[in-house]
Amino acid sequence: MAFFYLNQPATSLSQEDDVAASNSHVSVSSLINTECGSFASHDDNASSSNILKTPKAVIHHEFIDTPGGSVYWVPRVSASVLPVLGTVYDSLDECIEVYRKYASEAGFGIRLSCQKRLKCGYVKQKYIVCNREGCPKEVWLNTLDPKKNDRQVRSSNFRVCGCKARVVFDMVPHTSKYTLTTFDVEHNHELDRVEYKHLSKAERKLTYNEQLFIIKAANANIGAVRAHNLYTGLKGSSSLVHGTQTEFKNFTRGVNCFIGDSDAQMLITRMEQRQEFTKDFSFDYFVEDAELCGLFWADEVAKCNYKEFGDIVSFDATYKTNKYKILFVPFTAIDNHRERRSVTVGSGLLKKDNSYEAYGWFIPSSLYESFCSVSNIVVTDQDGAMQLAVTAEFRESKHRLCMWHIMQTMPAKIVSRIYDDTDFKDKFGKIVWNMFIGPEEFEDRWNKLMEEFDLVNHKWLSKMYRLRSSWVPAFFVDSPLCGLMRTTSRSESENSFFSYFTSSGSTLVKFMLCYESAMERQRHTQEKLDHQSFDSFPSLLHRYLLKCMLLMFILAAFLSVSRKRLLQDLGYVQ
Repeated sequence: MAFFYLNQPATSLSQEDDVAASNSHVSVSSLINTECGSFASHDDNASSSNILKTPKAVIHHEFIDTPGGSVYWVPRVSASVLPVLGTVYDSLDECIEVYRKYASEAGFGIRLSCQKRLKCGYVKQKYIVCNREGCPKEVWLNTLDPKKNDRQVRSSNFRVCGCKARVVFDMVPHTSKYTLTTFDVEHNHELDRVEYKHLSKAERKLTYNEQLFIIKAANANIGAVRAHNLYTGLKGSSSLVHGTQTEFKNFTRGVNCFIGDSDAQMLITRMEQRQEFTKDFSFDYFVEDAELCGLFWADEVAKCNYKEFGDIVSFDATYKTNKYKILFVPFTAIDNHRERRSVTVGSGLLKKDNSYEAYGWFIPSSLYESFCSVSNIVVTDQDGAMQLAVTAEFRESKHRLCMWHIMQTMPAKIVSRIYDDTDFKDKFGKIVWNMFIGPEEFEDRWNKLMEEFDLVNHKWLSKMYRLRSSWVPAFFVDSPLCGLMRTTSRSESENSFFSYFTSSGSTLVKFMLCYESAMERQRHTQEKLDHQSFDSFPSLLHRYLLKCMLLMFILAAFLSVSRKRLLQDLGYVQ
């Protein structure tokens, strides 16, 4: 039987006996049968001074009796990690860690094998083996059997090859310590090379920093594969990253499995903790048949935004951001900056069932106290249940339908010979989009247009005319900031913004983390705009305006002084 060091030269057979006598952990051989030329080639009578390079051996999954014996590999490691027979360790965990360090430097993986226990439950004896111990399972399949001919046998390689390398730790009697009693060092397979060491199972185990990076990347809607590519770029090389793309994906899968069926409960628990420890945070939810059907929340910043910019609010319940198909409903307003950026003044999740109860729950009267005031105008689409809910809950507000949705529907409602072949479209747009006419003038122009194109009895146009007070700008001229928002495009814009941070397959917990990342981005943009407004001065369009204001101030001051002197001269003022 022939033995080899890993990447070490072979010596004579007589020398093997001397080394084996002095050290039971090391075995070498120099005599190899000439028929095994693929393993080594040298003269049988060569002296021990001749040095041979370690041969490349092909090892199969079963033992092969060669004329010169089987080939084994013996790791060569530093003395600091080499286990020594008879050594006593304080605990079983320490024993496992010692052999793990040895295996990591040697270039093989380990597996916790069988153990024996005492009646009291303590481990009496523990086996730790090479991870290539055992034999591959043999699959016998009779393809001629009609009952089994449809079975597909997976074609795959195998790693186990019956390796006998192992250690055995026995408990020291009457103590909780363990001693090393058996230490087999010979492996019947080639050990991992240095250039492949980072791909071993032990080295592919993710560290805490890498796990945290995956979670942070997921909060920004970056998947496991992209997160691995990004982390590899930050580290500079894939050899410096613990784990491949598979480990990154498996960790993400493990997080989702950990959440499992507790997804909704974990979200509610998180909301309750925020309400307990965060100032001025409000949330509410309702459950039907042990299922989360609605959730609404708003933090302190959202409430401040609503107080300052909540004169006109838009919300659209059409955006699905999670694997449960629950709708995400952001309440959107417009800020005071020149860019007119959208701000979120409240958010909700809704399991849509097109019912009045589902929509009406979102802004109940109990939440009015949290927002301190009610919006002047609420812009939504033409959903009937939503319209009823808004009318009932926003009693002091005007409900405005989205003009964009109405105008997009028009081509399908009016025959093409009128809509496409005439100037009806241009005339209709000049009437409905005009903000400088009153309700009476609008009605007069509408009736003339309908008579001109013979559309007086048109069903859809008649319906829109009955709803004219809900979507035509002429009926909102008496409301402050009525021209600021006439469509739900702000809600569509918010949905597009949140789509960069969320995905349709997200859990509720992941969605909430992504939502917080999105709000951090939005509020950071608001801070930059606030800083620009604070750090700059508005430029006047015309310089003479300043001169006119200065002259008016001087004239007013002169008239005031002259009037005072005149009254004094007349004796009316002392």
